[in-house]
Amino acid sequence: MKSKPHILIVEREESEINKLKTVLGGIYNVLVVGTTPEAITEISNDKEKYSLIIVALNMPVLNGYLFCLSLKKDIKVKDIPILITGTLVDFTKTEVPDGLRIGDYDRLISPFENKLVVDLVEISLEKKGMLKRLIKMNMIDEENPMHSKEYFEELLNLELLKAFKLDNTLNCLSIETSNDEIRENLISLIK
Repeated sequence: MKSKPHILIVEREESEINKLKTVLGGIYNVLVVGTTPEAITEISNDKEKYSLIIVALNMPVLNGYLFCLSLKKDIKVKDIPILITGTLVDFTKTEVPDGLRIGDYDRLISPFENKLVVDLVEISLEKKGMLKRLIKMNMIDEENPMHSKEYFEELLNLELLKAFKLDNTLNCLSIETSNDEIRENLISLIK
């Protein structure tokens, strides 16, 4: 039997912890820590353990963005998908300078619906699986991530799936055409 993926939740608000544990606890192995330094220690103890990290933006010592930056420096954990949680106001205050520096992450804006959490976790885990498959097929060099056309096609498929699951929106714009039309137009740009 395949073991459940492990998710590390870095959060100090009891209501958020309870909601995330309720939504994800039956599907995944969930561990909660209350500070980013605790999370770094936990990840350092077993760099292969966690399939996904959910971190609150407003954490003491290292906020969610700085926590992500510290993880991206370690090649063994840099590909762990991360969901950053916070209110819209939290993201508005810090989004541009910090968000652009860390690059690839998804936001989970509170208050959030249970289905949204599950969908984002599934998509993030699928993306991690896709990266592993492409590395195994020698389409991505782990040390020097030169991305192939196949990488971009796979990533595009995942982004379209995410847009479809998240109420058919892509970058806050409603999708009026089919996913196949969008996919073909975007693939033509990367050929």
